[in-house]
Amino acid sequence: MFEAKRQGGGCSLLFSEDLSINRQQRFAMESRLREALVNEEFELHYQPVFEIDSCRTVAAEALIRWPQANGEILMPGAFMPVVEESGMINSPGDWVLQTAARQLAVWHSQGQMLSMAVNISLSQLTPGCVTDSFSALVPPHVDPSWIHLEVTENTLIVDPEAIKALLEELHAQGF
Repeated sequence: MFEAKRQGGGCSLLFSEDLSINRQQRFAMESRLREALVNEEFELHYQPVFEIDSCRTVAAEALIRWPQANGEILMPGAFMPVVEESGMINSPGDWVLQTAARQLAVWHSQGQMLSMAVNISLSQLTPGCVTDSFSALVPPHVDPSWIHLEVTENTLIVDPEAIKALLEELHAQGF
């Protein structure tokens, strides 16, 4: 039933061992993610952005990673879809934004006037509270004009007018 709903509904699926294994892995991942959020296990890695003409670093992109006990580091593609689908996105999303702003403030205090790109999820773009939330996380550390919020094209497809309005509101606040 859950898999049929995940595929958009209106279909039926027969039970299979593979389906059961996939569902168990999904539940285990959700459980591990909840623990990781509580235990603050995520890390941000910063990818430099270079200006081609001068070969100098002009910005950085904040990239979330999830270190595992076995030494492996999970990339966002391995866990962020589960974070989004399970409704857990606000906590890690806010953490990424605030942590990136804090790091940017440190770099600025050291004379490195970089900007920071931060990926945001459609699930974070909820009318009403998103701009207040983002504004509460960034300005205590750095002016929002130094933060570049990045959204995927898929985000814009869902409700282009609503997303456009939210992005314009964030832009008006300096992002």
